[in-house]
Amino acid sequence: MLKLLRKYPHLLLFGLLTAAFSGPGQTFLVSLFIGPMRETFGYSQSGIASIYSVATLVSAGILPFHGRLLDRVRLVWFTLAAGFLLATGCFLLSWSQGFIMIFFGFLLVRNLGQGTLTMISSTTMARSFGSVRGKALGIANMGYPLSEAVFPILISSWILNYGWRSGWIFLTMLILLFFLPVVAFLLRKDREKKVYRIFSRKSGIDTVRKNNAYGKVVTDNFDWRVRDILRDWRYYTLQIPILITPAFLTALFFHQTSLVTWKGWSIQTVSAAFIAFAVSRGVISFMIGPLIDRFTARALFPFVLIPLGLGILCFMKGNDIFWAFVYLGGAGLSMGLNMTIIGALWAELYGVKYLGSIKGLQSAIVVFSTAVTPLLFGILLDKNVNPQVILWGMILIILLGTGLSVLVFYKKTVPS
Repeated sequence: MLKLLRKYPHLLLFGLLTAAFSGPGQTFLVSLFIGPMRETFGYSQSGIASIYSVATLVSAGILPFHGRLLDRVRLVWFTLAAGFLLATGCFLLSWSQGFIMIFFGFLLVRNLGQGTLTMISSTTMARSFGSVRGKALGIANMGYPLSEAVFPILISSWILNYGWRSGWIFLTMLILLFFLPVVAFLLRKDREKKVYRIFSRKSGIDTVRKNNAYGKVVTDNFDWRVRDILRDWRYYTLQIPILITPAFLTALFFHQTSLVTWKGWSIQTVSAAFIAFAVSRGVISFMIGPLIDRFTARALFPFVLIPLGLGILCFMKGNDIFWAFVYLGGAGLSMGLNMTIIGALWAELYGVKYLGSIKGLQSAIVVFSTAVTPLLFGILLDKNVNPQVILWGMILIILLGTGLSVLVFYKKTVPS
């Protein structure tokens, strides 16, 4: 992986940076603003969750269009536009006076952060690096734990000292003054053309690739379009295991203030425990990349949900604050596995020629799921349902998702 990083530092750093700056649209960071915003505007749990969920649902409807653009528009211009709109969303939230501005602010940060920048990072890595895409995704996905390690502590302290509105202003300026200039530098015109000339010759047009390091032949079906995958039973069966990690963690993180209160823990201590989430996610993202290239994403996918299930169980049963670190560590392992393995999975199953469009559709489905779960969780909490009952339900669904993964990929010899 270090050899790959030395050879193509600019494109890999671009993938890492776009992953990291998806943070302002991710629930782990937005959730830090939810409590102060609820107090300012007097919203209930389900009230602000409804605004967030509707904005996320609208975002899901837009993402397939962004996926098609990613297949057609120059990467540098597409990324700069996404970053500018993300900054606009942060700015709108900083000046919000009611639900309309909050809605449009949430819409922009969710669509451009959670959806588009994540899609740009994973699609670029999977499309560009061919038979070593697992390593490339592992390096780029280090941006997520970097974001999760830095942003929660920084923003929670900032909000505590300067208020939630200035927190959104801080994120706006960080995107405009750091992210956009660095993207422009990393994807300068001559450099972008050189990168894509190298990768299109080596790994972007072959229908059968041989992995020289391990002697396996891996087939990429480059003619799969969106209409083709919609006729594939595997695509539908895999949705439950694929959606569980982002959907469940979105709900858990969005309502973490209520859950932490239920456990009797300090929100500041739990925010610090996100370091465990970031470290475990970063370590597994780095380690899993070479294993994907060796064993394929299909062989590894059924193991994705196990750490999350164990983490939720520890959170539910443990009383000491130590178990918050265990819970977030398990969640980080599943998220790191999920993002890296799935980034390679679609390329293995359906090829890379129309990968942007396929990922646009899948991103829309993921975002839709992350819109529904916080609202359902909020409604259950408002109805005084015991959080332990909700968490047991999550564990049962995780078992179902793991079973479906085994059904798809281990009903015959792997790799297929």
